[in-house]
Amino acid sequence: MGRMRKAGLIVIAAGALSGAAAQQTAAPRPDMNAAPPPSNAPRLGLSLYGETWLPKLLDGASDFSYGVGGGAQASYAPLPFVQALARAGVQSIQLESSESLLYVGGSMGLAYVARLFERLSVSASGFAGLGKIPDYQGFSVGFYELAARLETSLRLSASLSLGLTAGYQRLANPNSGTFLDALSAGISLKLAPAELREKRANLAFESIETQSIFPVFRSWYDAEPLGFVRFRNGEDGPIENIRVSFYAPEYMGGPRLCAVLPRLERGASAVVPLYAVFDERVLSLTDNSATGAAVEAEYSFFGSRRIASEGLKLSLHHRNAMSWEDDRRAAAFVSPTDPAVLWFSRYASSVVRDRMRGELPPNLQYAIGIFEALKLYGLNYVIDPNSSYIELSENAAVVDYLQYPSQTLMYRGGDCDDLSILYCSLLESSGIATAFITIPGHIYMAFDLGMSEAEARAAFFDPGLLLFRDGRAWAAVEITMVNEGFVKAWRVEIGRA
Repeated sequence: MGRMRKAGLIVIAAGALSGAAAQQTAAPRPDMNAAPPPSNAPRLGLSLYGETWLPKLLDGASDFSYGVGGGAQASYAPLPFVQALARAGVQSIQLESSESLLYVGGSMGLAYVARLFERLSVSASGFAGLGKIPDYQGFSVGFYELAARLETSLRLSASLSLGLTAGYQRLANPNSGTFLDALSAGISLKLAPAELREKRANLAFESIETQSIFPVFRSWYDAEPLGFVRFRNGEDGPIENIRVSFYAPEYMGGPRLCAVLPRLERGASAVVPLYAVFDERVLSLTDNSATGAAVEAEYSFFGSRRIASEGLKLSLHHRNAMSWEDDRRAAAFVSPTDPAVLWFSRYASSVVRDRMRGELPPNLQYAIGIFEALKLYGLNYVIDPNSSYIELSENAAVVDYLQYPSQTLMYRGGDCDDLSILYCSLLESSGIATAFITIPGHIYMAFDLGMSEAEARAAFFDPGLLLFRDGRAWAAVEITMVNEGFVKAWRVEIGRA
């Protein structure tokens, strides 16, 4: 361990890298100070109402007993707390003499609306209008009307509200003065037509930020975010059970559920990380590409289920791309179950198994046998001037080109990272734990000898040939020296460390 600290090395078992390397894939969070979009609350409402006029409550000596009627009202909200109103209705006014008069009128007004709770609101309104009694003592008589009302409204659903009203009503004639003064009480049923639209959704996507996808990390995006979405509740009430999902149909079998939020208040914003489960199709990319994707938010608004979605373009790197923001990311290319790797390792291991010696650790013998098999196979260390680890590892932002083990076997050569990935894959397929070791400008590998530190110190004449971590003994190998033999490739790395 002292040697490892001195060289500033990172030794991590390749099989344990998947979670740690993915920690570097998080995209930056969106700007939370962005200006919110305007509210998309419905502005138009239509109401049917029934109303009773009670003149006797104001004047016990009135000639009018009561009035019963109803009508329709339209409302328009230029502001969330102000409504312009227009109504038309009819009223049957009962006289003390048991006769009745029919009044027909229309009026316009303004209302101030205050929301007390998410479903309960109150309003105060004033009206002025014109009307007439078509037959009053054989004549048609015109009136102007003034009215004031207080209303309590209960929202039953996204589109329907029930209201109770109480107020004052006056009918007067410019020539004869006041005709009727009455208190009023009524009930109304209000409909918001916009809420009936099948695809209506007032959830605004304020920003969506994603990073370019590395195909080799395709499974890690299931646990680590590839980006973030910020959205705002534009409904005129709270929304509940918000299910946010991400889907790129060209490379995903179905949408990935990213988050479930129990509730979001009216006008509030939320930031949700985006995840994805990419399938093997993404590994077919040989060039940088882009694909269509979508973020979808399904939610409940007063019992109405709604869906809002936003499309985006998702950038993808080619299948061999990787950046060196975290040295451990190279472990993603280790492929112990690759058919070519299995074929090579099993063939070499079978030769070793037939010649196994009892005095040497089995892991060491398998490692030597596979190393020598690569030498006989004709594997070569080749530095690609366009993808040199020495240069690219110094700049974490640069995207490097790494070969999969099957490619290195097919090409019979590769850079230090390519050869280390291949050797780790071959040993892992034989059941031997491996690790990457990085120093400035270079990467090589180590394998677990299958012995504890105490056992290794007792068995080896020179324990300085080994590395020790967490009570286990490891051997470091410079695989780029494949043509110079295992012993030299083993000793040169111990000397370097």
